[in-house]
Amino acid sequence: MGRRHHKRSAGPIRISYIMAKNFMGLFLRKVFGRRSRDFPAKFRNSLEELGPTYIKLGQMLSTRYDMFSKETIKELSKLQDEVHPVPYVRIEKEMERSYGNLNKIFSHIQKKPLASASIAQVHLGRLVNGEKVAIKIRRPDLDRIITKDINTLTRIARFIDRFVFFIHDDITGLVEEFGISVRDEMDFLSEMKAIIRFQNNFSNSDIIKAPKPYREICRENVLVMEYIPGVKLSKVMSGGYDREKYPIKKENLIEVLGNAMLEQIFIHGFLHADPHPGNLIITREGELYFIDFGRVNYLDDDMQTFLLEYMISIAKKDPDMMAEIISDNFGLKNRDSYSDEIRYLFSKYYGKSLDRINFGELMVDSFMVSRKHQVKLPPQIFLMSRVIILIEGIGTVIDPKFDYVRFLRDYFTKRRITDVLKDRFNEVKEDTIWNMVMLPRKMRNLDRLIMGNRKLQFKLPLVEKQLKNFVRAINALAVAVIMAGLLVSVNKFKYPLIPQLFLMALGMIIIYQIFFKPRD
Repeated sequence: MGRRHHKRSAGPIRISYIMAKNFMGLFLRKVFGRRSRDFPAKFRNSLEELGPTYIKLGQMLSTRYDMFSKETIKELSKLQDEVHPVPYVRIEKEMERSYGNLNKIFSHIQKKPLASASIAQVHLGRLVNGEKVAIKIRRPDLDRIITKDINTLTRIARFIDRFVFFIHDDITGLVEEFGISVRDEMDFLSEMKAIIRFQNNFSNSDIIKAPKPYREICRENVLVMEYIPGVKLSKVMSGGYDREKYPIKKENLIEVLGNAMLEQIFIHGFLHADPHPGNLIITREGELYFIDFGRVNYLDDDMQTFLLEYMISIAKKDPDMMAEIISDNFGLKNRDSYSDEIRYLFSKYYGKSLDRINFGELMVDSFMVSRKHQVKLPPQIFLMSRVIILIEGIGTVIDPKFDYVRFLRDYFTKRRITDVLKDRFNEVKEDTIWNMVMLPRKMRNLDRLIMGNRKLQFKLPLVEKQLKNFVRAINALAVAVIMAGLLVSVNKFKYPLIPQLFLMALGMIIIYQIFFKPRD
């Protein structure tokens, strides 16, 4: 059974209460030097209590290996987007708002939903021409709730970015990215376009499919698609399906699925952001249908090339290649140290026999090395890793004989290496012509840079250090003023314990910043 659906947004007071309830014990144990490993579970529980918007946020964060530990990522991956359904009377009114008289379009709509999630619920229906359809309807009043929640998250993120000095990630940027993602997921016309693009990408395939959307009756809040009878891949993995009705050839299924997912990324530049087994349906004819295109990413040529090169460097066990790729795209302060750590990582994994290598874990550990070297990898690489890990997990369950490492190595080093060589040749050709044109200007700029550095190289580090100290002092003063104002008004709160706990935590942060944090 799903969780209760929250009808209201979570305001600052509710957020403060839930965070204080779940994290104050951890904070006090930290202050008194007692270790605790409860943070991941507490974090997940807090997001579930706060409601659907925060569950969506947690699902997005479950791919951010650059921000959280593997334990926290594992816990966030447990978040399930299942809630109690909205009564059909409200769903009917939401549809009438878009269509008017429903009887002109639908001859029947089943009142009990097939599925219910935080953004929408799906009902089985039949068009007036007799065709069976799946109708995805956005939850009523959802836009207002999501907008309020994101506004609250934005205010919190700006406060953290400004005053919480030990967090170096761009929290405001992360919330803005989440806001764009969740609003796009609420626009079913955008999802319809994603389905059509997917169908065009695989138009020559007899196996890989997506449900046909009925364009003329799709709306921003209602998506009408053909109904696909079949068994979900999650049921195949658990064994809970009718084997006579669905005679699935498991030995071929994982290779077909793996090739389809990798082809989406590296050929079509299309990344399904929620590719779990529940979103894959297998028909009696052996067709594999992808469903739920609410969360997708589109990759340009540069991003496709980067992702492909990154995967080739792992498949080839080449730490120097990986260091060069990362350095060229994002910069590295200590390239040799990075390369050495990746080399050690490869030796740790590839010292095992092929059938014992956990490729997904190897990828995640490579992200941790980048995180240690303060490299901010693009979100798309984490979504790609989710696809890689998914293929590995499905293959392990469905066909234990499936050689996953050999499959990936074959794909990345043979099937797609020609594309890299082709791209590189075109880049070299274009760069050579452009460099010849720009050579005189570059020589003049280089001369100015050398002459300028002679005058400035001894002064800039000192100025930069003084500026950092000045910014810290201004931030500390601003927080102190805010705390003074809160102390004056704290007794006016109906429940003064919550602001008192907040002030205590803020005070501990300031004391740490002033007395214990190392200075440059």
